[in-house]
Amino acid sequence: MLHIKPIGAVAVLTFVGAGALLASVFLSPTSLDKATEIAESEGQAAVHTESLPRPREDATRSRLLRSIDPAVLRPLNGRAFQIVRLEDARPEGDALDYIQALLSRSAAGEAVATYRIYLAVRDCQIYVTGAAERALDAQGGGPSGLLKIDRKLDECAALSGNTPLKEGDWLSKAAEQGSLEAQLMYAIDVDSVLGTPSQRLAQPERVVEWKANSMAYLESAASAGSVDAVLRLSSAYSNGILVRADPERAYAYALVLGRTNADSSSNALAREMERRLSTKQQESARHLSHQIYQSCCSP
Repeated sequence: MLHIKPIGAVAVLTFVGAGALLASVFLSPTSLDKATEIAESEGQAAVHTESLPRPREDATRSRLLRSIDPAVLRPLNGRAFQIVRLEDARPEGDALDYIQALLSRSAAGEAVATYRIYLAVRDCQIYVTGAAERALDAQGGGPSGLLKIDRKLDECAALSGNTPLKEGDWLSKAAEQGSLEAQLMYAIDVDSVLGTPSQRLAQPERVVEWKANSMAYLESAASAGSVDAVLRLSSAYSNGILVRADPERAYAYALVLGRTNADSSSNALAREMERRLSTKQQESARHLSHQIYQSCCSP
C-alpha cells in the first residue's frame, strides 16, 4: 500500500512533429538540491529507505495495467512491459470540448480519463507558449509543421481562456488515482509538480515530498514490471536528484533493462556505468540486478 503525500501540479510533456511524443522535462539539480538542503536544515527531510521493488500480487498488477491506455502498452519479456506513446496527445478538434467530455469520468476516479486531461492540457500549453514552434525551427521543419501549429492554436483557443482547467493539478490527481503512466511522468515532470526554480526554493518541503513520492511511484511501477520505471530508477541512482547517488544500484538497474530487451541502447548504458566501478562493485551490482529482475520482470 503506497502512502503518497498529495502535491499540486499543472502538467508537462512535449509533442513535436508528425504525432511524435517526446518527454521534454529538464530537472534543475541546483535548485532541487538547494531546496533539499534548506529542508534538511529545518528537519523536514524524509528518509527514503533503499529497497527492491516488491513483486506485485496478480490482482494488484492487473489493476495497475488497467490504468494504462491499451494503445500504448507494449509487452516485453516475462512480466516486463513498456509504454510507447507515439500519437498526438488528443484527437483533432476543440481541446476544451474534449476535456469537458472527460471531466465526469475523472471526477468518478477514472485515472485514464484524468491522465488524458493532463495530456490535452499540456499539449495546448506547448503550442500556446511557442515551445512547439521553437522545436520545429530547431529541427528545420517545413510547411506541414507550421500548418499543424496553426491548427493546434485554433483548437486550444477556448481552453486558453479557462483558467481552472488549464491550471488544474491533473498530473498529481491522475497519479493519486492510480495511473501508472501518470506516476512515471510525475517523477520527471518537476516543473509541473514544483513550479519554477524560485518557487522550489520558497517551499523546500515540497521538494522533499516530491522526491519521496516519486521514488514510491517508481518502485511501485517497477514492481509491476514497468521497464520505464526501471530506467528511471537507474537514472535516479546515477544522477542523485531523487535519491542519494548509488553507482552500484544504478548499474544494477541498467543491467535489468538489458535483460528485458526494452532498448538496445540499455546495454551501452550499462557498459558505460560498468567502467566506473571496481571489480568488487560490479560483482555486487550483478547480484543485485538478479534480485531486481526476479522481483520485477521475471516470468
